[in-house]
Order: sequence, then C-alpha cells, then structure tokens
Amino acid sequence: MPPKSPPLTLDPARLDALARVADTKTSAVRSHTDRRHDLREKLSDVDLRRRLHGDKVAQASPPRDARATFAAFDGEASRLDREAADLRRQMDDLDAEISATSREAGAAREAYKRALELACIEGLPLTLAHLEAARAAKFDTMASELAAFSAEVGQ
Repeated sequence: MPPKSPPLTLDPARLDALARVADTKTSAVRSHTDRRHDLREKLSDVDLRRRLHGDKVAQASPPRDARATFAAFDGEASRLDREAADLRRQMDDLDAEISATSREAGAAREAYKRALELACIEGLPLTLAHLEAARAAKFDTMASELAAFSAEVGQ
C-alpha cells in the first residue's frame, strides 16, 4: 500500500497570491480594453481628417491639368493613410494581448476558486461564500478577515 500523502493545508499567503494574480490580470484586461477604445477614437478622428482633407483638396483645386493635380498634393493624405494603418496595427496587437491576458485571468480565477473549494473540502472552518466576499472586499485585509472568521467558527 502506498504511503498516505500528508493532508493539504491552506496557506493564506498562497491563496492571497492567487487572488492578487487574478485581480491583476483582470485589471490588465480592463486597462487594455480602455486603451483599445482610445485607439478606436483616434482612428475615427484620423478617418474624419482624411475625409475632410479629401473634400478640401477637391474643392480647392479641381483637376484641370497635371500641374494643378501636383499642386494639390501636399502629402497629407498619404500621412493620414500611414497613421490610420499604424493605429489599425496597434489595435490588432492589442486585441491579441487582450485575448491572451483574458485567458490568463480566467485560468487564475479558476485556480483561485479550486483552491477555495479544496480548503472547504479539507474541512477548514471557512465557507466558499465568506472567502469570495473577503476576496471581493479587499485583498489586503483578506488574511485578517479569514483569521477573525476562523476564530469565530472555532469558538
């Protein structure tokens, strides 16, 4: 018969670390999403400037001959095209980063949840609901809340 493995114990510091990782990853996803929204607004602004520039060029000098067409070319349209392409590339990169970070955040939340369930299965005087409430309240006070709750249940 194989030797019995020692019982698992809840390490509040590790549990706290799991909760912090999940929270950090979730915050990073929110931050990236906000940045993507800012990029989308910039792209919209660039598209508007491109349309306005095109209208201005069309009104200012209708193409009469090659010289007039050359005089109307100030390089602004190509600069705006490059800026729009750069913003689209940044948005694509950010989308990939958001997707990866979101997967990591989900994995961290699942690991945290499994650790909480394991603590409850072990028979520790903690409930999943209390731990979730403590986690949602503040990570910094989690250890003291758990200690106080354990003391209440133990009495």
